[in-house]
Amino acid sequence: MALMKIITLFLSLFLLVDEPYLSSGKKTVHEDNLPFTADFGLITIPNDAAFVMGDNRLNSYDSRSVGPVPIAQVIGKAAKKLAEKR
Repeated sequence: MALMKIITLFLSLFLLVDEPYLSSGKKTVHEDNLPFTADFGLITIPNDAAFVMGDNRLNSYDSRSVGPVPIAQVIGKAAKKLAEKR
């Protein structure tokens, strides 16, 4: 539960950043019906899954489009941890 609060706070802070360079009429990933900046509501992430986001929101096909990814399918090494699991 504490981890989720930290992640929510981080995402909230990230989403509150003023980004005047974004076109107000263009909010898509690859198609017009896939929002990349809009609030897409509460998402429940299973214990054995991760919510992954790409670093290029205009061209990232990530959890905002396909949902949580099973941990077993995640390949890579974590560079930083936001919080330890309690």
